[in-house]
Amino acid sequence: MTIYDIKKAVAGQSHFFDKETLKGQSQTLKDFKVNKTGHPYVYRLIAPSFDISTQESGLTEWWYNDNTKRLHPFFLHAVNSKPRSK
Repeated sequence: MTIYDIKKAVAGQSHFFDKETLKGQSQTLKDFKVNKTGHPYVYRLIAPSFDISTQESGLTEWWYNDNTKRLHPFFLHAVNSKPRSK
């Protein structure tokens, strides 16, 4: 399962992967990692989020259920600020 598979599955029901939405967090699809969980149809999506000065400001974490084809927010992790690697 890739982030592109998930984007296609939730198309039309979520604005999460819209360019403008991702741009607000200075994110791209390539920033997201998809991990398996202990459930056979649930995946964890994680990506660093950045503030306007491109300092890392947290971690976006969502869960995707492949049975329901829905995204579920988890929470936003606060981290120490550090510059985005180029």
